[in-house]
Amino acid sequence: MIRIRIQRGIPIPRRVGRGRNGNREPKYPWSQMQIGDSFLFPEEIGRSAHSSAYKASRGGKKFAVWKTDSGYRCWRVE
Repeated sequence: MIRIRIQRGIPIPRRVGRGRNGNREPKYPWSQMQIGDSFLFPEEIGRSAHSSAYKASRGGKKFAVWKTDSGYRCWRVE
């Protein structure tokens, strides 16, 4: 028989990712960006940067992603 030990007082780690749940922090700064602001996507994101920006654009704001010498960069354009 497997014995499982119950533990108390261990905090739940903060989740990082998309979602509007109060317990999550946004992965990217979409809501904080003003027109003309930009950020560089992490290198491992690569081509999925376009998909992330497209999904964020559904909220009425518009974003553009371009591949630069430094990697994929996203600008808020509207």
